Formats: sequence, structure tokens, C-alpha cells
Amino acid sequence: MTKRRSPGDKTTPDSAGAALVADIGPEELDALVEEHEDISFLDVRSAAEFRGGHIPGAQWLPPTLLAQAATGPGAVLVVYSEGGRRGAEAAAILRRAGRSRCYNLRGGLNAWRAEGMPIVGSG
Repeated sequence: MTKRRSPGDKTTPDSAGAALVADIGPEELDALVEEHEDISFLDVRSAAEFRGGHIPGAQWLPPTLLAQAATGPGAVLVVYSEGGRRGAEAAAILRRAGRSRCYNLRGGLNAWRAEGMPIVGSG
């Protein structure tokens, strides 16, 4: 049975179309930050993309090493890529591995930039 999503639904089907990944937009992060002190950002883009500019405090982790993030502390984890697709796939992997407090940054770093949020690096 396929779950139907309403236009306002803030979830993304994973690449298998099964589990849903919780999306969060840049504008919603303020509320999340107020609720949780232990938020980490995980950048799953290429190393070159990361060096070109990233969210302050973000950690770079290649998708091949996602298992390490899945077994880490239970902090809230916001995963992102450039446009959101790779981030959603990574977040789905982490959720299936038991990392329940994991979100995909909807729209990725592109959306973050569009909201005028800070970027560090040479980007």
C-alpha cells in the first residue's frame, strides 16, 4: 500500500519509496534549535562541495561512511546535500539504522542560501 502525501506533507519518500524521511526547512530550524541544544549538521556532498562552502559547524561525511553517524550519540541530526536529494537518501539510511531524530534539510544548501543563512568556506 502506498501512502498518499498531501501537498503540505513535509516528508520525502526514500529512494525505495518505503520509509518516509522527515524534512525540515531552513525557516523551521530556529524552532528546532530552541527545542534541542544538541543539533548536529551532517554534509553528505562531495569533499570539493564541502570545501566550497557549508553550514557553520557542519561535519562532512561521505555517504559510504553513514554507518558511523548511525551509531553516534542521539543528538538531533540535520543531514543536507546541495539540493536535498542526496540528503534525503542519507537521512533514510540513518533512520532505517535506528537514528530516529534525523532530518533532511528540505531543498538542501540551495534552500539554506536562498534564506540568507550563513555559509562558511570559500563558497
